[in-house]
Amino acid sequence: MKSIEPTIKRDYSDNISKGERLFEAGKIEEAIQCFEGILVKNLRNAEALNNLGVISYAIGDFESAEKFLLKTLSINPNHIRALINIADVYRQSGRFNDAARHLTTAIELESKNPEIWECLSNFYKDIGDHEQAQTARNNSTMLKQGSTQ
Repeated sequence: MKSIEPTIKRDYSDNISKGERLFEAGKIEEAIQCFEGILVKNLRNAEALNNLGVISYAIGDFESAEKFLLKTLSINPNHIRALINIADVYRQSGRFNDAARHLTTAIELESKNPEIWECLSNFYKDIGDHEQAQTARNNSTMLKQGSTQ
């Protein structure tokens, strides 16, 4: 008997991409509906939850952003995008210890990810540690340059 799982996964992937395109085009409500539609079929879709967290953050609803991102991390504790995103939410909310905890986890998982180092640089800048901010920014720049060579 032929399995339909690859089709379902592709369908989720296509819908995730569609929702991301809608969000990038500024069609916030349509993007939300797209991601919520995925969750109707699969409550544990980490990508849809993460993207709803991003949208919530973008519209200034940090409480909802935190809720969606924590749900993402409960499903996949190693979800790098969600770790970075929740660190940003916490950083913007002044919850620096929580931001640091998630950034530390992200760095432990992917120490060569320039985006994490960029987020870490912003974190250090916000807490007034300009030397560490510059070091993290230098790491980010170096890693970006290394990936383009």
